[in-house]
Amino acid sequence: MPAKGDFKYNKAEILKISERYFRKCERDGEPLTVTGLAIALDTTRKMMMEWENREDLGNTIKKIKARVEHYVEKMTMSGKIAPAVGIFSLKNFGWTDKQEQDINIKGDISLGGAFEANKGKQ
Repeated sequence: MPAKGDFKYNKAEILKISERYFRKCERDGEPLTVTGLAIALDTTRKMMMEWENREDLGNTIKKIKARVEHYVEKMTMSGKIAPAVGIFSLKNFGWTDKQEQDINIKGDISLGGAFEANKGKQ
């Protein structure tokens, strides 16, 4: 990871370039993507993810990624993105699809008789 002084962009420049990317996509009818955002910032998606871990840039990167995430969520919910594509994309933002099941037994249960019945079998 480059030292803070060696870094190519500061927060303001990242926000300015990102805003330019978002406006271009809107104007041209192109989808917002993290990879497109990385290209606009003259880097790779992987490197941009590393920037997210930097103390000086992490919140800025999270903020611009959240805009792409919002776009994907909105387009998926409105049916403009195929559900499978939306689900896959949102999982890359940390979303999960899990089912929670209540396996608690309700009511009174007595195991006393079961233990008594097995005592003589040992």
